[in-house]
Amino acid sequence: MDALTQRPPAQAIAAMQAINRIVLNPLFLPIFVGLAPLSLLTAALAFAAWPLRPALWLAAAGLLYCAGTFAVTVVRSVPMNDALARVDAGGADAAAQWTGYLSHWTRWNQVRSLSAVAALACALMGLRD
Repeated sequence: MDALTQRPPAQAIAAMQAINRIVLNPLFLPIFVGLAPLSLLTAALAFAAWPLRPALWLAAAGLLYCAGTFAVTVVRSVPMNDALARVDAGGADAAAQWTGYLSHWTRWNQVRSLSAVAALACALMGLRD
């Protein structure tokens, strides 16, 4: 995103629109979407095994991924990306739309990234115990 902020808004919008189209591919989507039910299953199994020490870590990992990574993507990032896809990169209000998109998208992307890292750390702690 830092590289995009250094480009003129029309170029940054066009680049982000291309990124958003390319990421929807046969490799990324099944992995990203498939991890959500797997994470929920992990959390459910961990709750079922609650007295065991790794259960807390594994439940946290599953919930962090579902809420902080998957849900944030579906509820926040995808709608923002869909709205950006409709922006005319050369339009009169493109710069204002890009500025709003960039600040909100970056904030929510940081939430997703931190949640994913935290979920991984919790999963590793659960597997370690």
